[in-house]
Amino acid sequence: MQANNKHKLKLLFLMRVLQDETDSQQGLTMPQIIERLQEAGIPAERKAIYRDFQALRDIGFDVRTLPTRPVQYALVRSELRYVVTPVKVVFAEGSYYLAAYDDADEKVKTYRVDRMELLQIDDEPATRNAVIANYEFDEFAYRNFGMFHGDGATVTLQVRAELMDTIVDRFGSDVDVVKATAKAADVRVNVLVSPQFFGWIAGLDGAVTIKAPRRVAAEYKAWLQALIRG
Repeated sequence: MQANNKHKLKLLFLMRVLQDETDSQQGLTMPQIIERLQEAGIPAERKAIYRDFQALRDIGFDVRTLPTRPVQYALVRSELRYVVTPVKVVFAEGSYYLAAYDDADEKVKTYRVDRMELLQIDDEPATRNAVIANYEFDEFAYRNFGMFHGDGATVTLQVRAELMDTIVDRFGSDVDVVKATAKAADVRVNVLVSPQFFGWIAGLDGAVTIKAPRRVAAEYKAWLQALIRG
């Protein structure tokens, strides 16, 4: 069981590396992927990573071999077309994002600028409404797990004492500590409930768990189960 858990965490970390550092135009070589895993303390060898690529494909991720020299590997996202009304450009987590109003969902969404392709100006008039007029970029929320689309939530985490520095690094020194003992602490933080947040929790190998609200804990459990089932 322990070996199986370690493999799941390795798969999660590999998925995050590919999500963060690759796309249809730029990938990572096998030595670079091995280096990323080893830097995180994860043993890695070429044949096992090929099996991991296939495992990611089996659960729906488009992991491709790019026609480059040396060969590179990349996670390619589906090419989706969006028609939106630009609201403003914002900066968070070291990248620029376009905040734009989506008429279909009737809300402002964010799109990473350096991952946009084939931009076009449409002849349709821009949308004007109160949501756009009153939009304010929530820098604190986006700092805590980036620009992934997700619902904002105040979450209580139970954290082992040795991981408190990690919590402070992520959420700041003014993090709200609800209660603490010599072994663990309960902290209350604001996050966007997203795959990135769940991946971060999983990568801490049980040292941080979601205590409340129950809805978020249940979503995290379902996310893990879907990843395991494929």
